[in-house]
Amino acid sequence: MLVRNIQEFIHNLELRTELLSSFDLEAIFKENNRLNLMRSKAISNRLMLLYFCHNLRQ
Repeated sequence: MLVRNIQEFIHNLELRTELLSSFDLEAIFKENNRLNLMRSKAISNRLMLLYFCHNLRQ
């Protein structure tokens, strides 16, 4: 039983390693940067809109 559990554990580690090595890490990094930039722009646009609305009230 213990040997089987260890064998399954090793097999799962090997599968995870294969998955990680098959990912295009550079593409993932670029996509993450793109999403962060979009998020920053959205936050900036909301802040400008709030500032504009605040100035209209005064």
